Amino acid sequence: MTSRTATSRNPRHAVTIIVVIAFYAIAVAMFGSWIRSTLGHQKQARHWHEKSQATWLADAGLRRAAAQLTSNTNYTGEQWQIEADQLGGKHTAAIQIRVEAVKESNGQFQISATAEYPAEKLQHARITKSTNFEIATQN
Repeated sequence: MTSRTATSRNPRHAVTIIVVIAFYAIAVAMFGSWIRSTLGHQKQARHWHEKSQATWLADAGLRRAAAQLTSNTNYTGEQWQIEADQLGGKHTAAIQIRVEAVKESNGQFQISATAEYPAEKLQHARITKSTNFEIATQN
């Protein structure tokens, strides 16, 4: 009788173990899927942040060039480096500013600013903005 009781319990234990293993396998798969999704959303949010920051920096480059041109019409641009502490974060920025006088015009300039953020990373957002700027001439 002892051998019969032990034999009759083994199949139930085996089924229970298989069910528990299947449950854990499903739970691990669901957890893995959730982790992948969360990391994907985090990466997307970081990319959006970097792109937004580069857009603001390109705008700042245009404003900087306009201010420089107002005081010095010989200004042709610069490579503007902004350190992380000046941005209030942990990444640096680089803005390439180019200024060209528009041919056959007096006081008109084409300004372009290309911002890279974060500048120290191999993969970064790069945004270029350009505008025309006119300095009022005194007659």
